Amino acid sequence: MLNLSLAVLLSGLSGATVQPHFAAASGTAEELASIHLGFAPDVDLSYIASVYSMLPPQPEYFTGPQWGVQGAQTIVTWSLIPDGVSIPGLFGGAEASTLFAQMDAKFAAQGGRATWIARLESSFARWEEVCGIDFVRVTDPGVDWDTGAPFGAPGNGVSVGDIRIAMRSVDGVAGITDYAYSPASGDIVLDLAEDWASAANVNRFLRNSLMQKIAFASGMLPMCSSNSNQLCEPTISTLIDGPQQDDIRGMQRLYGDVYEADNAASAATSVVLTAAVALDLGPPPPPLAGANDAQASTLSIDENGDVDWFSFSVAQPTALDVVLTPIGSTYSQAPSSNGACGVASSVFAKTMYDLACEVLASDGVTVLARADSAAIGLPESLTDVVLAAPGTYYVRVFELSGPSNTQLYHLRLRVDPCVDSDGDGLDDCVDNCPSVSNPTQADCDNDGVGDPCELAAFTQFDLDGNGVPDACDPCPNIVAYCSAGTSSAGCVPSISASGAPSIAATSGFNINVAGVEGQRSGLLFYGVSGPRTPLVWAPGSSSFQCVKSPVQRTGVQGSGGGSGLCNGGFSLDILAYWQGHPSALGQPIGADQLVNLQAWYRDPTAPGATNLSNALQFKTCP
Repeated sequence: MLNLSLAVLLSGLSGATVQPHFAAASGTAEELASIHLGFAPDVDLSYIASVYSMLPPQPEYFTGPQWGVQGAQTIVTWSLIPDGVSIPGLFGGAEASTLFAQMDAKFAAQGGRATWIARLESSFARWEEVCGIDFVRVTDPGVDWDTGAPFGAPGNGVSVGDIRIAMRSVDGVAGITDYAYSPASGDIVLDLAEDWASAANVNRFLRNSLMQKIAFASGMLPMCSSNSNQLCEPTISTLIDGPQQDDIRGMQRLYGDVYEADNAASAATSVVLTAAVALDLGPPPPPLAGANDAQASTLSIDENGDVDWFSFSVAQPTALDVVLTPIGSTYSQAPSSNGACGVASSVFAKTMYDLACEVLASDGVTVLARADSAAIGLPESLTDVVLAAPGTYYVRVFELSGPSNTQLYHLRLRVDPCVDSDGDGLDDCVDNCPSVSNPTQADCDNDGVGDPCELAAFTQFDLDGNGVPDACDPCPNIVAYCSAGTSSAGCVPSISASGAPSIAATSGFNINVAGVEGQRSGLLFYGVSGPRTPLVWAPGSSSFQCVKSPVQRTGVQGSGGGSGLCNGGFSLDILAYWQGHPSALGQPIGADQLVNLQAWYRDPTAPGATNLSNALQFKTCP
C-alpha cells in the first residue's frame, strides 16, 4: 500500500483555467487522507472546490515521516520506472507510465535522453550539496530504468529505488504539474502534459519541479511565505534556482548538514588550510543557473546538543583566526493545507541558537581558546590563537541554548605562519614580546607580556635604567626624574626623599623640595598610576608635568626663605599624610605600590603663573 502522505503541487504558471474532468479520487481513505494540494494563481475557484470535494477531510497541519533517523546522514536510492508500468490515478483509473517515450520526444532537440536524465541527476545532486542526504541512482543492469516493480513497491537498494519517478496524464497543462508521496513510498509522478523541456535557465522548470518533489519525497511538506521565495511553496517558481533558506533549514533538520556525523573529534571534518588564505565553509556551490540564496548554508546546528567538529594540520607554529557567523533572515512561514495557507508566524532564522566555538589542541580535549560572548545572532571570533607546535588541531562549533531547530552558519578559518620579527630566536606565536628582542622572555610581573614590550609601550617604566621595570624592583627604589622648571628668579627646585616608606609606620618618610624661590605658596601632588611622558605645563613654560593622572593634591604650604632668592623649600611626610587622610587617592596604600610626586608653586610672572619641580618615584615597603 502506498504511504499515507501524498504531497501534490501545481505549476506556478499564470493564465491557466483548468476545469475538472476526472472521476472521483481513487485509492483508500488512508492513502488520500494527507494529500497536500496547491494551485496555480489563476486557477478558477470552482476548480479548487471540486478537487477538495472529492477528497477526505484534510488535517490542518501534517509533519511527514522521513528516511532514516532525524538529524542523521542517510542514503536514499532513486530510480526511473520503465514505460508500461501501471500508475494509479490521483483522480481516476490506472494508466501506463510513459516517462521515457515522452521525455525522449520532448528533449529530442536538446540532446535527447542523456540531457533529461542529466537534469534529473543534477536535481538530486543539488540536495546532496546542501544537506546530509545521499542520493544514489540504481538501475536494472544494462538499462536506464529499474526492474519495473509495481508502483509503490519498496526499494531494494540495488535495482529498485526508494524514490521512483514515473509519468502519466494528470489534469492537463498548468494545473497539477506533478506529485510526490512522502516516505516510505516517496514515488514521484510527472504530468505528461507539462512543458518539461522548457530550456530556460538550464531547464529550470523541470529541475525546480523535481527538486521540490524530492523534498516532499524526503519528508518535507508545502509551506507558504508572504515575504520570501522558497522552493517548497505551493506553486512552482522559476525566479529561483533550487532550494532556498527555509528549504535547506528543513532538510538539514531531517538529515543534518553536509558534514553530518562530525559530532566528535574522532569524526571531525578534515579541512586543508593554506597559509595566509581564509577558508570559508558554509556557502553552497552555485546552482546550475542564477545565484545562491544569500541566507543559505551547507552548515548548521540542527538540534539541541548538536556539535560540529573540524580538524586541520599545521607544519610549524601558527596563528589561527576563527570567525563563526550565524546565517538567516526573518521571514513569514505558514503551513499549506487543504489548498490554503494556514496561520503565519515569523521565523527568526538568524537567532535559533546562540552559537559558540572553541579551538582545541591535538588531544581534542585541551581548550586553547573559546568564543561565546557575542549576543545571539552576532558573529563570534577568535584572533591569533597560538598553535605552538606542528600537529593536528580542532575547531568545535556548538550551541549554548535554544529549542531543537536549525541554525545555519558560516565558518571562516585562517592560519598565518609564525615568524621571528625581532630576531631573538623565538617565533612570534610563542614570543612574549614579538616586536622587541627578549631572548630570555623576561616578564617580571608574569602578565604574559615581555618586559621590553611593556617598557616600549609605556605600560611599565624603568626610571633607574637597570633594564627591569620599576614595578619589579625592590623597595624603596627612590628615583628622581624629569626636569624642573626654572622660576622667574632663576631657581631650579630639586626633589628628594629621606627615611623609609614603610606602610607599617605612621610617619618617617619625608619628601623634600629644595631650591624653591622664596616666599612662594605651593604644594606637593602625587599619583599612583606611574610616571607620564613629560607634558609642557603651559605655553612657553620650562616646567613639565611628569606624574600620570589622576593626582592627589596635598595641603598648601609656604616656601619660606627670602623673596627673589632660591632658598625656599617644601616638605611632606607622606606616611603621616596618608595616616591623616584615609580617603586620599590610592588608599589604602599597600606594600610594593609605586608612587610618583612633584611640587607645584606659584610664580606670577612665569608662563601660566606657576612652575613645577622635577619628579620623584618610590616604592612602598612592608
